Order: sequence, then structure tokens, then C-alpha cells
Amino acid sequence: MAEPRWHWRNCRDIGFSAHLFPLTWHFGFEKDADVYGGNWRLGLGPIGFTLHASIGHCSSENRFEAWLGMSESEAWERACKYEGRADG
Repeated sequence: MAEPRWHWRNCRDIGFSAHLFPLTWHFGFEKDADVYGGNWRLGLGPIGFTLHASIGHCSSENRFEAWLGMSESEAWERACKYEGRADG
């Protein structure tokens, strides 16, 4: 059975970045994501944009960040639920 994919209901931390690479051009879209988060990149020539998202900082020593984060097991359960898959 296939593993569940990332689901936006798992999102606890999100960020956006823009990049300029004048010597290396790239056109296209890349996705590097699993149940716990990932990066979605769009390349438009010398300019790139990246969206970063994750389940948060569940292992952080900062109690507030840890409280906002989601445990790995909770992220897995939600991904299974919203992807319509179950562990078998």
C-alpha cells in the first residue's frame, strides 16, 4: 500500500522565499514533500520561488513551538484520513 501524501491540514509552519540565480536558469516546477512537510519550487529563468511547509517544531526545546507543532504520528494519521488511505 502506498504511503499517504502531505496534506495541508498537517501544516503548522509555512514560509515563502524568492531567489535570484543570474548564471543558472531553470524553468519548471519541483516538489519535494512527504507526510511531514516539504518544498514546492517554481523556476522561471533566473528567478525562483519556494514554498516551505511542515508539521511544525514538535521536537523543539521551546515549549511554545513544541505546542504549536504536530507529532509525527498525528501527521501520519491526518494524512491517511484526508488521503482516503489507511494503514493495512
